[in-house]
Amino acid sequence: MKTEHISGSTKCLLIFVSVLALLPCIAMAGTEVTLDAELMQAAKTGNLPLVKILLEKGAHVETRNETGATPLMEASVEGKRSR
Repeated sequence: MKTEHISGSTKCLLIFVSVLALLPCIAMAGTEVTLDAELMQAAKTGNLPLVKILLEKGAHVETRNETGATPLMEASVEGKRSR
């Protein structure tokens, strides 16, 4: 059996995409998880691959957090570069 090395960031991305598929179930269970909130966190931490996936899934680039900041503002405040 051939095994391939998968980087840590790829593993995290695969896990996150799997979780995205479960979001309707999670929301029904009473836990509010939104694509926009995940986009905000991904931008804040400089996770460009995840930002791209979230935008493709329908996250809003102009969303604002409780202080009125957009994902782009959060990324620039944190001084993050894409990884």
